[in-house]
Amino acid sequence: MKMMFSRNIMIFWMALVIEAKQPLFYGWFLGDNSAHWLENQGRTIFQELIQLRNVRSEMLSNFNVTPGFDLSTYYSDMTKYSMPLHVTAMFCGRGTVPECSTYEQRRAVREALGSFYVIEVVGFLLTPRTLGARVRLTERQLPLWAQNDTDGNCKDRSAPCYQGCCNDINLGMGSTSYPPNFHPTSGFGSKGHITLGCAKDVSAVTTGLDLVDIIQCEQKCLSNTAHFDLNDKMQVRYYGQGRFFVYTKMPMFLATKFNFYL
Repeated sequence: MKMMFSRNIMIFWMALVIEAKQPLFYGWFLGDNSAHWLENQGRTIFQELIQLRNVRSEMLSNFNVTPGFDLSTYYSDMTKYSMPLHVTAMFCGRGTVPECSTYEQRRAVREALGSFYVIEVVGFLLTPRTLGARVRLTERQLPLWAQNDTDGNCKDRSAPCYQGCCNDINLGMGSTSYPPNFHPTSGFGSKGHITLGCAKDVSAVTTGLDLVDIIQCEQKCLSNTAHFDLNDKMQVRYYGQGRFFVYTKMPMFLATKFNFYL
């Protein structure tokens, strides 16, 4: 009874804060240790990929770099910014998104504030614009999701639209032992992601656009695209134009807290 009373007080206090200061967004936030661990996973994968001659060649040809550029420094380090690593559930823009007021009044949202959730990371995307982790939302998390899962690159006028997905590029990496199930998320909630790094002058919001693009490619190219095993736990698929996706054999579980960011 005492615990329930304390939680009700916390929900009431958060409601007052929301009314006084409108949030930038709601989402699941990683703690410092989990954030650094995940960011290190993404960096390690990137470092392994650029050591592969043919992969490195594709990146140099498609990434926005000059001759002699050190690819290892291509993506910014998001953990160095004041905003914690997170999965955005609803963008509010500090009052600029009309739908946010309705979202904030949802019982599920109010009751979830300050609660802990375990998220599943099921892969990593590496494109000329972003480095990110792909998240598979659970049935407990989906009621809190309010993002546009189909808003892709062509709708973002500040970013170019990729053309095509399937390719017969030979990366010289041999075959893969993984089963042909390369779409771990689709439909409602499929845009869930964590931005780990961005290319110069690229906004973090672009990670979601790149993920939508990857999901569309998965549906078009189940087999006729370059793929290889990175190690015994991960497989890489190449969708052309510098777009790589690393699929994990088993999900990575991380603790988060659902809250808002002012």
